[in-house]
Amino acid sequence: MKDDVVKAWCDKQELLNRQFLLQNVLAWTFEHNQGLTPGQRICLNQERAGIMQALEALEFGHQIIRYMIPAHLEEKVQHIAMVIRNTGWEKNAPGLLSHETEVNNPEKQKTT
Repeated sequence: MKDDVVKAWCDKQELLNRQFLLQNVLAWTFEHNQGLTPGQRICLNQERAGIMQALEALEFGHQIIRYMIPAHLEEKVQHIAMVIRNTGWEKNAPGLLSHETEVNNPEKQKTT
């Protein structure tokens, strides 16, 4: 079982794709204020942190052990991803929250 988990998440591009998916799902739920509870968003952020650790482990050739969300929550993620695809929704800002947008935007910092 442990080897299956390691093999399933050894591909860097797969990890990056998953990270992108989770970021979009989180952004959509914040923008629409629906879809996930605060606790479920915490679980998604835990997986995002696990992906970052896995990417670092891959870089240094270390073994990868990942946090993965429960199956019922994965179903919600896939449903929201389908809504995103079907509606053509795109994340407008680089950060999930407005203060992240300000921090990441040097032009905005100059004017404030």
